Amino acid sequence: MKRTVTLILFFLILLHNHILIAQVDTTPPVLESFSFSPSSVNVTNGSAEITCTLRVTDNLSGSNDASVGFVSPTGKKLFCYTTLVSGTSM
Repeated sequence: MKRTVTLILFFLILLHNHILIAQVDTTPPVLESFSFSPSSVNVTNGSAEITCTLRVTDNLSGSNDASVGFVSPTGKKLFCYTTLVSGTSM
């Protein structure tokens, strides 16, 4: 019984120490590159498709998503959300 209690205490101490030394991610993700094409569109007579390409990196916890916003000359806003095409999902 004493040996079981000792082992349980040992594992609890290991678990506790592991939690205390966990890394804290204080560095935000970095936008390494951004491009879109075409560089201009005319939506007078209908909608147009724009393809955005982003490269986002992070040193520890990664980045799950990103968003892109466009504003027209008249002030109309459009926001697009990204999906992972390649790389490692976090």
